[in-house]
Amino acid sequence: MNPLLTAALLVVGLGLFGYSAVTRLRPLLALRREDRRDRAGERLAGLLRFGFGQKRLVDPEERTAGVLHVVLFAAFLVLALRTITLFGVGFSPGFHLPLLGPGTALGQAYDTLKTVVVWAALVAALGFLWRRLVTKPARVTASWEGTLVVGFIIALMVSEILYEHAGWLGLPPGPTEAVSQGSFWLHLVVILLFLNFLPIGKHFHVITALPNVFFRRLPPEARLAKLDLESEGARFGTATAKDLSWKEGWDVYSCTECGRCQTHCPTHVTGKPLSHKEVNRSIRKHLGQVGPTLIDWGVPASEALRLFAERVNTPLVKRMVSIIIKANDAGGSVADVLTMVAHDARETIINFNERRISMATYTVVIYVAFGVFLATIFILNSTFLPNMEEAGQQVNDSAIEAGVTNLPATIQSEIIPTVQLIFIVSVAIHAFGDGILAGVLQDGKVANGLRHSFIMLLIGFLGTILITG
Repeated sequence: MNPLLTAALLVVGLGLFGYSAVTRLRPLLALRREDRRDRAGERLAGLLRFGFGQKRLVDPEERTAGVLHVVLFAAFLVLALRTITLFGVGFSPGFHLPLLGPGTALGQAYDTLKTVVVWAALVAALGFLWRRLVTKPARVTASWEGTLVVGFIIALMVSEILYEHAGWLGLPPGPTEAVSQGSFWLHLVVILLFLNFLPIGKHFHVITALPNVFFRRLPPEARLAKLDLESEGARFGTATAKDLSWKEGWDVYSCTECGRCQTHCPTHVTGKPLSHKEVNRSIRKHLGQVGPTLIDWGVPASEALRLFAERVNTPLVKRMVSIIIKANDAGGSVADVLTMVAHDARETIINFNERRISMATYTVVIYVAFGVFLATIFILNSTFLPNMEEAGQQVNDSAIEAGVTNLPATIQSEIIPTVQLIFIVSVAIHAFGDGILAGVLQDGKVANGLRHSFIMLLIGFLGTILITG
């Protein structure tokens, strides 16, 4: 197996899931407080009965769908241990949970139970797929989301079967091993994809349903909240999302959209335009839209903008944020100011891009001029200096033959390295200065010029190595 790949899948998958789940649930903290921690024993009993026991799902009117759901729920409870084991196998092929190792009584019993629930879950998922695509009950909302989730479940069950029993395909050993390994990694990827898909839509209830059952309203269920009619600041009903309690927000997150509320609602059954399911869906959608505005981060908006500008630390952002803060403090229309700021920022970016395009020509000219300078030095070093050295030697030889000892001027070969050193220094000065000029012309920043200087110094260094041999 591959520990590095397994770790990468876990870090990325769980990290993204944690971010999306917290983002989805955080707005509930801004909703009305409501204490649901009383009578813990009764709540725990209800969780075992209605949550894990799935008592309300096996409805005589919808027994088939209820049984299919119970089978899937039981399968996921049993296969939770298998999921942990498979991720452990990704790190070490011989990994197993305590007491469930190969050859142990509990391990063999669990393997048998796992095999049964995998096939049962596959049949149940195919049954749900049939209901969604063929029979299409009126109470079930037709959506791609539900079909995709059923597809996830089928993929998990099929990949589990192929991982364990790839030999059933009758392939040679090599392809059989490839199918088994491919099914293993597909299984892990689908698990993480499924997990990250849950917070996006209605199937978030897979995570929120059991806590929702624990925090349910306890008997007497028909008891109404007492209204303080004499209070001057009293508010009744629900006008905004903040008038909801956190539990009411959790309720809409936990709605499975099964439609049973409609089939048991007299108003809907008699054709009245009322659907509890659609009310839940609308509230959930509204919470998703206004959720970010409900969160109190503990910092005023103007201070948050100022900190943002300091963190980004660019002239454009600082100017835009300054305009927004001053407009907000003056009490004007922030929407109009934002429109104006957006237009100004857009014009600034357009002008900046136009300047870069027009200045790009001058940048190219500077690089070409630097290349010409290097070529000139190369010609001087390869042609002029050797000829100068040769001419000096000839003059000295002629003077010696003629008996002349005091020439008015001599050409000494020892000066050639000094001239080459001057060439190297001039290349460095040329590269540094031209680079700064190119950067300032391009976007007006010396820092960008240093980048060009580094490039030119590198070119000059390689060029001088070639020149000096």
